[in-house]
Amino acid sequence: MRILAVLAASAAVAASGCSGSSTPDQQPVEFLEALFGQLYRGEHAAAWESLYGAHKDVVTRQRYVACERNAPDFPGQFEGVEVLRTREEDWQVPGDDGKRESTAVTYRITVSLGGDPERITGTGHLLAQDGAWRWILNDRDFKAYRAGRCPVTGG
Repeated sequence: MRILAVLAASAAVAASGCSGSSTPDQQPVEFLEALFGQLYRGEHAAAWESLYGAHKDVVTRQRYVACERNAPDFPGQFEGVEVLRTREEDWQVPGDDGKRESTAVTYRITVSLGGDPERITGTGHLLAQDGAWRWILNDRDFKAYRAGRCPVTGG
């Protein structure tokens, strides 16, 4: 399911290990609410704005938006996100040399699919960069964009 790929791409918290990083005032749950809301509403340009800087160097805003517009829509309607757990963890960010000190965030999103809400649990990684949370591409998507392809459609 497409949402699981995005969930795998998106959530944790690196409070150090990145030049220009400082812990954001915004809580991770607030960031995730905004990000998942943007992704579910098809606001790809807005989502790209909060992408990790080194990943923006790999995929331009125009290319990211074009690729995402050609990908299947997320199923259902995004209802919310809950942070279940956080923990310190070294993490290998695709394209970066070495691991970064981070905080892994386990979260649960709720999606309405017409009947009872569906809850999807995931763990991922966010980075603190220039005083704001940044999401990262998963390894598969990073490699596709670096090769000049769209991760979902291949184009």
